[in-house]
Parts: sequence; C-alpha cells; structure tokens
Amino acid sequence: MARLVENIATYLQAQGIGTKATDLFIGKMPDASDNAIMIDQSGGVTPDKYLPIKKPTVQISVRNTSYTTGLDKITAIYALLHQKGDDLALEIGGVDVMRIDAMGEPGHLGQDDSERHIFSCNFVVRLRN
Repeated sequence: MARLVENIATYLQAQGIGTKATDLFIGKMPDASDNAIMIDQSGGVTPDKYLPIKKPTVQISVRNTSYTTGLDKITAIYALLHQKGDDLALEIGGVDVMRIDAMGEPGHLGQDDSERHIFSCNFVVRLRN
C-alpha cells in the first residue's frame, strides 16, 4: 500500500499542491514544518467477499499557520481526489485505481501546541484486485 500513498503524493505534487519531502510528506509531518501536508494509509473498509476489489483508506492532513490557507489547501485536495475514477492515472503495484471517494467533508481538527491549524480528510480508494 506504500505505493498508493506515494502515487497520491506524486499526483498532488504534479497538480501544484506541494513538493514531496519539502512540504508534502508520507506517513509523517515533521514538527519543524509550519505549513505541511501528510498522506498516510489509514487502514481500509470491510472488503466485499464477492467482488475482487480492495478498499484501502488514506488520510490527508494539512497543517498551516493560517486557518484560511489551510482550509483552502485541504479543499483543493478534496476537489482533486473526490469522485475521481479511471481517468485518474494512479495505481498500486500495477493495480488500477477504480475510484476515490472522500469519506466525508474536510474538517478542522483544531490547533496544535504551536497554534498551527490542522485539517483532515479521509478517502476510500477502490482497487481492482
């Protein structure tokens, strides 16, 4: 599944959302970065025993010193990924992404100890097995 989050990071970078290892990170959000994005695998939903489809989930978090800028960033990510299907060139281990759907609207989680705003959105990714 690591390839899935790496491919999402590459896609978001290509769309101008961030730069990998600068302000776009996989599986971690360095404390030194005030304005950062983290992409992490967050498990999955119950598999369908009749269809050969995997459904891992991905959480994307945005941290920013500005509430408005952070909200704009997570909203842009939501718009880029929610309800995307086969037209989105992502794959994991050679398996095509059938569809990506947000599990809910992006939300503000509050501020951390350094008063940076944190936003999050979870996505379910349907993969051909």
